[in-house]
Amino acid sequence: MKCWHSFPLLVALAAGGFFVLENIINTKTYLSDPATIEEIAKKSLSLEGGEFASPGERRQAIFANITAELQLRYGDHISQNPEWVFINAGGFIGTFCVLHASLTEYILIFGTPLVSSGHSGRYWADIYDTLVQGKYKQWPEGTTEYVVHGPGDTVVHKKWEGAMVYWDEHTWMLEYARGIIPSTLGFALADSLFSTQDFYTVFKTFKVYAQLVVPELLRGQF
Repeated sequence: MKCWHSFPLLVALAAGGFFVLENIINTKTYLSDPATIEEIAKKSLSLEGGEFASPGERRQAIFANITAELQLRYGDHISQNPEWVFINAGGFIGTFCVLHASLTEYILIFGTPLVSSGHSGRYWADIYDTLVQGKYKQWPEGTTEYVVHGPGDTVVHKKWEGAMVYWDEHTWMLEYARGIIPSTLGFALADSLFSTQDFYTVFKTFKVYAQLVVPELLRGQF
């Protein structure tokens, strides 16, 4: 009976905490913004290695241009030694390279060299993906059609929304997110924990995230 008596209090505390966090993420100052990240991604497409470069050479040139531009604008907030990490989530598998991360924001490159598809996940965050190579098909919840996106397009995945996603071979994008970033880890790691049991990827994901978040906290950035 005592547990039932405390239940309304727990609900009230949870609701209060939710609204406090919502207010924080809606009013705080961020390192970057969706428009700037989109601009950087599109700029990289004009510097992709020349007309006669192979797809792989163009891709590496795009990644290098993106990283250099971010480091020029944001200095030490951008990783100097980014690592590629597998992600197996929602039925899809890909890889990501985190360039900046805090408790409320991240910038990363995401993609896959092979065809992959699955559930997008639902997040306490707004996510913006600007394609730099390949093709991204998105079937938004509540619709009966999918939308095709190509290089230069930005796909917006709003907070709490869900979709089916499909990526062609060699699809890559610059991704920017704002919200409660730790809350996204449950979806990102669930398949690795309970399906593939890829505990190394789980460890590496936490390691890479912590290595970027801790310096931001020491700077007073969250």
